[in-house]
Amino acid sequence: MSTSTISYRNDLQGLRAIAVIAVLLFHIWPDSFRGGFIGVDVFFVISGFLITSLLVAEIEKTGHLDLGNFWSRRLRRLLPAATLVLLVSLWACLKWLPETEWLNTAKQVFASGLYFQNWMLVSQSVDYMAREASATVAQHYWSLSIEEQFYFAWPLIVFICAAISRKSGRSIRPTAAVFSVILLLVSLFFSAAVLRNTPQGYFTTTTRAWELALGATLAILWPYFKFGAGLRIGLSWAGFIMVIASVFVVKQGGDFPGYIALLPTLGAVFLILGNETRGAAATLLGKQPLRFIGDISYAIYLWHWPLIVVAKHIPQLAKVPSWQVNTGIIAATFVLSVLTKFLVEDPFRNGFLAFFIKTNRKKFVIGSFVTAFILIFAGSGITAFVWAKEDKAWHALKAKEKATIHPKADYPGAAAMDPVAPAPVPANMPVIPNPVIAEHDMDGKHAHCMGLTGSMQIRQCEFGDRKGPKTIILAGDSHAMQFGTAIEKVAKLHGWRFVMFVKPACPFGDFSVYTEGWERGECWHFRKEVLRRVLEIKPDLLLVASARAGLFGQISAAEKQINGFKTYLQKYVDGGIRMGIIRDNPALRISAPGCVLSYGKDHKLCNSDRKLVIENLKDYLVTVSAMLPEATLVDLTHLYCTKDICPAVIGNILVYRDSHHITDAYGKTMAPYFDQVIRKLLLKPAPTPVVVAAPPEAPKK
Repeated sequence: MSTSTISYRNDLQGLRAIAVIAVLLFHIWPDSFRGGFIGVDVFFVISGFLITSLLVAEIEKTGHLDLGNFWSRRLRRLLPAATLVLLVSLWACLKWLPETEWLNTAKQVFASGLYFQNWMLVSQSVDYMAREASATVAQHYWSLSIEEQFYFAWPLIVFICAAISRKSGRSIRPTAAVFSVILLLVSLFFSAAVLRNTPQGYFTTTTRAWELALGATLAILWPYFKFGAGLRIGLSWAGFIMVIASVFVVKQGGDFPGYIALLPTLGAVFLILGNETRGAAATLLGKQPLRFIGDISYAIYLWHWPLIVVAKHIPQLAKVPSWQVNTGIIAATFVLSVLTKFLVEDPFRNGFLAFFIKTNRKKFVIGSFVTAFILIFAGSGITAFVWAKEDKAWHALKAKEKATIHPKADYPGAAAMDPVAPAPVPANMPVIPNPVIAEHDMDGKHAHCMGLTGSMQIRQCEFGDRKGPKTIILAGDSHAMQFGTAIEKVAKLHGWRFVMFVKPACPFGDFSVYTEGWERGECWHFRKEVLRRVLEIKPDLLLVASARAGLFGQISAAEKQINGFKTYLQKYVDGGIRMGIIRDNPALRISAPGCVLSYGKDHKLCNSDRKLVIENLKDYLVTVSAMLPEATLVDLTHLYCTKDICPAVIGNILVYRDSHHITDAYGKTMAPYFDQVIRKLLLKPAPTPVVVAAPPEAPKK
């Protein structure tokens, strides 16, 4: 590669092939290829290198940068295939996925069509309720969104560098190098320090830009690398080993994509530096079939993920061995990718679908942008229509259910499980809430109390009579919040004060919690502050609840959890607080709304084995309750399960809004039972506060 031209490199196509194969294998066999996601990081380096090489080469050859021409080429290269896959994916979703998945899919397809999908995932990563949503057919577009954002912003910076260099009469490379290095260092700092161990750090443009800037810096400084053949060969093979090793040793977590991402990205840099030197890794990467796979790598990346997501929901594949399904997904991915390459990508880039590509540059640029507008309108416009239609339908269902008063006789809910006098359950009644909108069936004001995941904010929410004779406090994570409606009804019935302290995915014990690899530091702050406020309020009763072990990603070992719960709750006992520990509800192995929507409310597939969802999934708060004689265990398991099964629907009411959170509709029917429990607990003597003697003062000198 000279200082002013960029030639086609077979080895870079081979490197693209390695990157996309790594991603494909990771998504199909994540346990075996746990670091395969680094293929995206390698893609970023390659993109930064190639795009910057083109930009700088044009400036050195012509003296200026034609931004319109550059963007029109990028649009023609990326938009047609991306739009096609989005529309086909949306159609497949509407055909095979349960209706509960439609709205979130439409939102993400819309975001992907306009290339801000990564920012939508960032917003969902700090929104606990959104985090419960399943992965959509468009989720993988987050990386394409980052690339498109880079393709828009970076050429503008290079354009400014070109203007500065023209005025100074110097080469553009030193000026551009300063900008690219600053971008690299600032973004790497954000990735490794500012947003490290945060859920949004993985998808944020600011934490990923350094990988593209690394490739850009390499392209800018390319003429200055005067390495001998021996060093190039050594760097090339070292880079090859680094990239391949990353596929097996790198793990997803809060530290990625910080300094750990330097392993695959520097590996990509070393491979690029090796060039096509005889004996370098290029001798392997530049051969077929890797070269051909590199040619269709973009289409492979687009198609493989929707096929994986949709395949899980096709009934005919449920009984097919997983290896056959996975083989079929890989085969279908390659077939669709080849067809997309030759029937969509190439015609739009250089074939009969390109507008006057060889005759008139102005018409070509205008035609490119017109084509882009049509494609964006086709993809995002159709998706927005589906989104709006589904959103309207959901709100209509929600409004209808809120406006309807269901007599207890028709919808007894928890009363149908009453151990003394179970209420009869009328047949042929539609289940409530409607499974389509069940995921939103929660009290908004109670959900608001939880705040955002990752936030240090502590919300103290109060209901009932704030000057009432009794004060009841409910504290814990989202599995505590779900009982808020029932307890609020009890408080209002008796004229009591009801206070809530809840934080998503923060178990009520002193031990570390990790979600997707990042430590929930705000949980320590939450527990410390709640302890201070509870001891200050001195409630008549504190009710605590936490989800069963393992529901929120990585967590401390069992012994640490038990000790952490005991140590933390003992502080309340020592403060003289009367306490009730609520045993957690079952955690199903299925999505209850999706199952009921697909098979009906009475189907046996929607009934979970009690041993699997209760006995086999530990609730360490129950263990700790036996260690604290001053605390009382509140066990309402009989309202969820018979001696053998835990149904998804009880008393014509859908029990769960996902796989482990109670619907507000069912929670309301538990109010009479919470009333019995709370009145009984209030009669129990509160523990005697532990008085800690102050240390004696040091003698004065």
